[in-house]
Amino acid sequence: NNDTGFVMKFLDGYIPLHQFIKTSNEEDVKEVYQTIYNYLQAFKLCSVDVNEEDFLEDLQKEIVIKVIDRCKKIKHMLINYDKDELIKLLDLSYQYIVDHTEINNCKVQYCLCHGDLNGSNIMVNPKDKDVKFIDPRGYFGFTIFYGWQYYEFAKLLYCLDGYDDFNNLPQIYGIDKPIRLKYFDQIDYLNNDKILKILLGIIWVALAGYISQDIMKANIAYEYGIDILKNIFNNE
Repeated sequence: NNDTGFVMKFLDGYIPLHQFIKTSNEEDVKEVYQTIYNYLQAFKLCSVDVNEEDFLEDLQKEIVIKVIDRCKKIKHMLINYDKDELIKLLDLSYQYIVDHTEINNCKVQYCLCHGDLNGSNIMVNPKDKDVKFIDPRGYFGFTIFYGWQYYEFAKLLYCLDGYDDFNNLPQIYGIDKPIRLKYFDQIDYLNNDKILKILLGIIWVALAGYISQDIMKANIAYEYGIDILKNIFNNE
């Protein structure tokens, strides 16, 4: 049926972004991240206005409710799980983002979203530095296909924070932790933005429930994310 078919293409010669970063020079890495930025700017051509109430519901779902639910399900696996601490940090995160997000006329703008731009879902051709996005999640909170672009940027920072090697390699609790890539602080549009750092910490905490089949990784991800959030809010 032509109405439900699709075409797949093999990306010959492409490698995941996280691998490209580790094998390329600074100029090439920055060029690829600029290309990614340009693509995300193009996503804004497909934008919609979302009222404040819907945005706040999506935000709370994505960074509070989902995270609490995931951690609650594996609380007996988490060595340093502290429900009160978790809720306090997530509430502080939510309130900070609400207070520092520009909402014009009680509306915020969403655009077409990928939803999971980690370093394994972005493919790069090392020869011409062409970029392809794969495996879209395609939602933010309760909203399908459209989302808040800050979350896209946070996932790009997540890649630079060492997610992909952490995900792909064995980890030992008490010894290993995510290792930031050397360009973590060198991509202009991802640097010096507190909201992105807050989202980064939340994404790590939420990961714990997603990878609960590996108790060591779950504990490392949880504690690493909690530490990011504590460092942000304890320094205020």
